[in-house]
Amino acid sequence: MRTQTTQESHAFRRAECQFVKNGVMDKRVLQEEPFKTVGSIVELFQDNMDDARRIIRIIDEINRNSEEIAGA
Repeated sequence: MRTQTTQESHAFRRAECQFVKNGVMDKRVLQEEPFKTVGSIVELFQDNMDDARRIIRIIDEINRNSEEIAGA
């Protein structure tokens, strides 16, 4: 298992804060501040795009779950 870089860990914490604050996350936010400061998801995971795709899938899943709960 690969160890996260400091920048990756920082990006994860920022994403977590977005979810806690908003309950969902528009993936476009990953290209804006405060994420832009640590680098785009493509830059952060340029050596491991599988992780980047996994993160996007997790964001999609959380957003879907949030929509299902809101619609219930």
